[in-house]
Amino acid sequence: MVSGGDVVVMVGAHWLGGGGDVSGEELNKFVLLLLGCAVQGDKKKTFVSRITNLEKRLQEGIAKEIQKITESSSVVLSIDSLARYDGGVADHIEKLMEQRDAYAQTLYQVADTESDGGGSSTESSSVNGEVEIRRKIEKRPSRRTPSPPYLDRHSTVELSAKNAELRKLRKETEDKDDRINELTDELEASEAEVRKLKDERIELVKDARAAKDLRDELDCVQQKLDRLEKLERENSQLHEKLTKLEYIQSQLEHQRADNATLEMSVEQLENELELLRQEKKNQTETQMRLHEAQQSIRCLQTDIGEKNSKIEELLVEQSRLEGELMCLNGKILEMESNTTSAHSRHYEIPFTGAHGHLLAETCSVSTLSHVEVGQKPPIRPSVHSTVAEREKLRVERDESVKSLIDARTKFAQFQTEFGRKFEQEAQTKVVALTLLCA
Repeated sequence: MVSGGDVVVMVGAHWLGGGGDVSGEELNKFVLLLLGCAVQGDKKKTFVSRITNLEKRLQEGIAKEIQKITESSSVVLSIDSLARYDGGVADHIEKLMEQRDAYAQTLYQVADTESDGGGSSTESSSVNGEVEIRRKIEKRPSRRTPSPPYLDRHSTVELSAKNAELRKLRKETEDKDDRINELTDELEASEAEVRKLKDERIELVKDARAAKDLRDELDCVQQKLDRLEKLERENSQLHEKLTKLEYIQSQLEHQRADNATLEMSVEQLENELELLRQEKKNQTETQMRLHEAQQSIRCLQTDIGEKNSKIEELLVEQSRLEGELMCLNGKILEMESNTTSAHSRHYEIPFTGAHGHLLAETCSVSTLSHVEVGQKPPIRPSVHSTVAEREKLRVERDESVKSLIDARTKFAQFQTEFGRKFEQEAQTKVVALTLLCA
């Protein structure tokens, strides 16, 4: 058999012979093979839909057998693989096909007398497979011509096709009869439904009339209800106005009490304002005194700066005089050393004319030293006076600094006491205002 490009090979068996069980088994295998080829062919959807209409157990059994056929390669040969075999295989296949045709003809005759379901699918699958095999064999250039019984087989196939068509028409007629019966039943059911609907319509008309009467009564009741709701709204509005009036009266009483309290608090605040004005006046006077004290402090600082500048000038003058004094002391020491050396030479060196001249110079130097020593005492009193003046200025500066420090200390104490007093008064006033507001 040919299906989807494969050739199904079966071992020859006498299906209708005296084998009995063997023939039935082979026939079962043949039918299963045809089912497998039908499922893999072009019309597989049709055959699959027919198989799904069977019982669940039969569907499972057929599916298992088809799976064995499709997955096993022991009984399936590809047409392309036949080219690898020699011509003997093709001859053997032709012989098998002749045997199959004979068996098929016998099977067709038996199938005409049996049920219509399974035979039509088997015959159509067999015919399709035969036509496909013939086409492939005719395409080969080295194959034989068709066998003589081909025309008989063709007529048999046409006959079986006509029988299948007749069975199909018969089945369609039966289906139409069933459909007519179903439509008749539906018509009777529809008539019964129409009668039922008419009865329901009569009931609905009665209900509609009753509903109309009830609607009229409802309209009357609704009008009364509207008037009642209107009166209730007016009543609620009057109650709200009365409540608002009572609330306004209570608020008026509270406002009067609050006004009396505020008048008392205003009097207290006016008294406190007078006190604050007096305190402000005192603070102004205190600030004026503070300003005067600051001016006096600035004047003292100016005087201290001037005295410091004078002290610096005197210190510079003192350093200059001390330098001059050191220079004079050095000169005196040098003269004294020269005088001492001159006396020592007078006793050691003979008295000559040249030495006499040196002695005269020494005498002149000693005379000059006496003159300078005589002039030295007037310088020292000026230095002492300068030092005394410097000490006096230093004492005055210390006294000015001490007085400035005392003034600053007193000012800080006064400022601290004034700030503490002002904070206490402010806190007292804030507490009083808070109590009044509460």
